[in-house]
Formats: sequence, structure tokens, C-alpha cells
Amino acid sequence: MPANTPVVPYQGPPASPNTFAQAFPEIATAIEGKAKRRVTYLDPLSLKRLDDLRRQMMSSPPPHATVINLLPWELSFTSGMPLLRGLQVPACHPGMPYAYYHVRSWRTERTLMSDDEGSWSFSAITPIMQAGQFVREFLNKDNMGCGVIIYEGGQHPDKIKEVETYDAQGNPTVTEKHGVMYDEEQREIPSVIQTPVRADLHKMIKQHRERRNDIFFKRVEEAEGWYRVEKYRHQVTNNHHLMADVLVSEGIIPVTPFGVVSSRIKQGLSEDNCSACGQIVKANAYHCEHCGNIIDPFKAYMDSFIKIDHAKMEKLTAEQWGEVGTEETRRKKVRAARAKALKEAKEEE
Repeated sequence: MPANTPVVPYQGPPASPNTFAQAFPEIATAIEGKAKRRVTYLDPLSLKRLDDLRRQMMSSPPPHATVINLLPWELSFTSGMPLLRGLQVPACHPGMPYAYYHVRSWRTERTLMSDDEGSWSFSAITPIMQAGQFVREFLNKDNMGCGVIIYEGGQHPDKIKEVETYDAQGNPTVTEKHGVMYDEEQREIPSVIQTPVRADLHKMIKQHRERRNDIFFKRVEEAEGWYRVEKYRHQVTNNHHLMADVLVSEGIIPVTPFGVVSSRIKQGLSEDNCSACGQIVKANAYHCEHCGNIIDPFKAYMDSFIKIDHAKMEKLTAEQWGEVGTEETRRKKVRAARAKALKEAKEEE
């Protein structure tokens, strides 16, 4: 339509959901045509298979599944995975013990058969299979290897003690042992018996949290190095800030902004190692715990760890020597008073 064509106001009968086709016949016809093109018609054999699957799942519905998230970002799938579209596990925000999501419905997957009729076969994607996709997608992402736990059941995690475990591919973890089964005539048939591996859910959460914090610290430390170099600063993403927020909430680092406090200080360590043995030294320490080297002679003297004639006292500044002189005079008076009191006590005896 040309830009200068005026828009003609609607002149037809009052439009309603029931009279839409009469009021706007051209639009209604176009919509109906698109709807017909979207409909997928199944042949009788494919339709029977789909109905059989639905009846089977209705007669014995699969149990629900739960996904626990310990990561500070939401877990969801892209549009390229239609069978998992709409599944979203909320983020575990800093300070939260965990976030969780219950997968309650099963979904249908279809596969084109290789027969001449071109029919379809259908299979059920159970809730625990959908939960397993979260493990496959996010447990290995960026080699993190932690932060996502799944179990079969729709109960709140606080009410669960032991659960069956799953590997990084979302498959059940089992132990195998050789056993014997019997047929209808009670003849022995060698077989392999698989037993699911169960574990304490809250211990698993604790282990995942500890591993997550360790990985987050390494990532934040790496990002802080990027932040200090202008040309690499763009590599610090929002996820790094989320990781830092989690570490702050866990009490592992004191501050979140990158570049403000170095990683060694965040760990409670000194900026430099011991000059004598090279071992890591705690922040504000005046001597090395490994070799005994005096790092800060002024603090060591004021804490009565060394005497005024110690060789390391030569490193003191003039201002520090002034304070040391005042403190040494005070100590001499205290020692003299103590010696006088002891002498008088002995004379009285």
C-alpha cells in the first residue's frame, strides 16, 4: 500500500469472536489457510502407535523429577531443542542454599520409520530423562563439572535423604555383579544384576557447593588478572561478577569489584612470599611460620617477639626508632620496678 493512501475506517457489522469471519472475511480466510498448513496429519498406523503410547503412559504415569541448581544463573535450553523448550531452572542467587525445579510432565518424541509406508514411531521422554539433559548440558559446560544435581521424585529437597545418583551424561549410576536368573522351567541363566548407586542428597549438595566455590575462586582470580590489563578487560563478563557475589556471600572473599583488592589479599595472604624460604606468608604477619624469618621487625618488637638488639631492627625508619625508644624506656622502668619489688619481697622473708 502506498504511503499516501488514507486508512479507511471500518464500516461493517459489529465484530465479535463469533462474527469475526463475517466482519473481516479476507483476514479470516488467510488465518484459516495458515492454520491448515500447520496441522500435521498422521496415517492410521502412526496414529495408533501414538494412541497406544498415550494409554500406556496414562495407565502407569512416570514419577516426577527434580533439578537442583547451585549456579547463580538460570538454566534453560535454546529453541533448537524443542523437546526441552520451556524448561527453566531458576538461578541460585548469592546467599541461597540452592534453587530447584520440578519436572512433572512427560513429552513425546517421534521417529520416522524405515518402512515403505513412511509411518512414525513414538517414544516417551520421561521427567527424569528431561532432567538428565540438564546434567548433560550444564554439568560439563566450561568444564565446571558441578552445580547441577538431579533425582527422581517431586518432593522438596529438604524432605529427601537418599537419592539415586546420575553420571555426567544424565544416566543412572549403577554397580554390576554377576548373578543367576531362572526361566519358566527353573533353569539357571547367568546374568548381570545392576543395582542403582544411592547417596545422601545433602552431602552431595555440600560437595557440589565446595567444588563450585573452588572453581569460582579460580575463575574470579583469572578475571581479576584480565581486569588489570586494559586490553583484556572486556573478557570480564557478568558471570564473573555473579561468581564473585557468590564468593562474598560464602565468606571466601571480602569484596566483589575486580581490581580493588588483589587475589592474595582476598585469601588473607601477604602480597609477597617470605624472602628467606619463599613460602607463602599470611597478611599482617611479622614473622614467617616456616623458617622464623622476621618480616616486620617493628611489629615484632612491639609485640615483644624480638629484642631491641635484634639484627632486623636495622631496617626501622627514624620515626619507628622514636617509638621504639619510648617503648624501650617504658619497659626498662617496668623491669626495674619488678626487680625492686622482688628484692623487697626477699628481704622481708
